[in-house]
Amino acid sequence: MRAHRASFESVCPDAIDGFQAWWRGDPPAAGRRSILILFDPIEGRRRDRHHWASVAGLPGLRPRYRDYAEVTATLQVRDSVKGIRNGERLAGSS
Repeated sequence: MRAHRASFESVCPDAIDGFQAWWRGDPPAAGRRSILILFDPIEGRRRDRHHWASVAGLPGLRPRYRDYAEVTATLQVRDSVKGIRNGERLAGSS
């Protein structure tokens, strides 16, 4: 996304403000919006962590993960722990 930022901005030109208002529970403004949101569902401890960001915010973001494999592993561990906490059996366990 960083390498082709202009392409993403041309398809999703609107600012993140409309999304942020909707997330807070404010009614959406009239009309259509085209906003690309990068959403991070995993809680983090870094001070500069963002729950979401727009394409315009890309230059100020630091990567949280080295690659997709690390993200996948983090999600799998998180989901496994969540399942155990909810009393669910993990696949393959007896």
